[in-house]
Amino acid sequence: MNGREKMPLARRIISLVMAAVTILVGLGIPFAGSDVARADGATVALIPSASSVPIGGTVTLDVQIQNVTGLFGVEVRLSFDPTRLQVQDALAYQTGVQIQPGTFPNPADGFVAVNSADNASGTIIYAMTLLAPAAPVSGSGTLARIVFQGVSGGSASVIFTSVSLLNNLTQPIPAATQNATITVTGGPTNTPAPTATPTRTPGPTATPGPTATPAPPSPTATPVPPGPCAAYYTVRWGDTLYSIARRYGTTVQAIAAANGIANPSLIRVGQVLCIPGVTPPPPPPQDCWYVVQRGDTLYSIARRYGTTIWYLASINGISTCCFNIYVGQRLRVPCTVPPPPPGQCYVVQRGDTLYSLAIRWGTTVYAIMVKNNLTNPNCIYVGQVLCKP
Repeated sequence: MNGREKMPLARRIISLVMAAVTILVGLGIPFAGSDVARADGATVALIPSASSVPIGGTVTLDVQIQNVTGLFGVEVRLSFDPTRLQVQDALAYQTGVQIQPGTFPNPADGFVAVNSADNASGTIIYAMTLLAPAAPVSGSGTLARIVFQGVSGGSASVIFTSVSLLNNLTQPIPAATQNATITVTGGPTNTPAPTATPTRTPGPTATPGPTATPAPPSPTATPVPPGPCAAYYTVRWGDTLYSIARRYGTTVQAIAAANGIANPSLIRVGQVLCIPGVTPPPPPPQDCWYVVQRGDTLYSIARRYGTTIWYLASINGISTCCFNIYVGQRLRVPCTVPPPPPGQCYVVQRGDTLYSLAIRWGTTVYAIMVKNNLTNPNCIYVGQVLCKP
């Protein structure tokens, strides 16, 4: 009887304690063991909010997190007008186009899970998280930096389509957003064009036979690529001028010069490139099929076929949030299998973690992830080959 009477009393006491804790958290009063972050006016902003850039010039936007408390992970998605702006690649050693990581939170204390800019669709995704034993950060700072190049004149908005701030308990931190507008102004190249036309109008006034002689200048403008083209190549998702140059046995500088490319890091999907040189072009790359085996990951398959997880995900419709695949799944992959990349590499043993390997090699978890194109520091497996940074 006494036991049955004590039980409801104990439950009542626990309920009262939990209610008191809830009230304290709601009022913002800290208590022992509370790591719940509060967003006292947290804002994710593009700085500056308004700027201008001439065609061919560049402008920098900082993605800043302001007045946040207890931040542990963040993901932002942005959209921009790709007909007026193009993102310049900040990490030339990686495939694809990336933006420059910032210092808040510091990637050295965790890892960048996603860093991708698509100049064809006009989208940017950037996500990073801290790793234990790193503590959540509070205050303000720069999450990432974006460098845009002006492509055509007009006003273009850079807009947050999604913002997610999380504390160390993976609870969301509410935050306001501030978008930006970039005005692309017409460069001096547009002005000479009209002035050139009036100078030629006097030419046609001399209607006699000499008018046929000024006509040839227009055909000379038609062959845009200077010099002979051994082949024409259409840029695919994940291509870089470096990878295309290696494929055709030429140099980045030669392709850039043949196509009038000012910035070798800036090419777009669907762009047709003149490939200079006399080497006969190789057959166009084809796709083959691979059946996922037990122990496979998208990363291991991408390394085996000399491509990236982003490319495999895009052509197979795989979500980039987790890169999940399953045994028996058929994946489209490139047919050619290049030799493994050179460098000092290590085969993962049972009990290894990226943290233990970083200590052993005298480096950081983030450096190993960048070197090996890893997206999840907790996802390595026995037998996996990791190259030392």
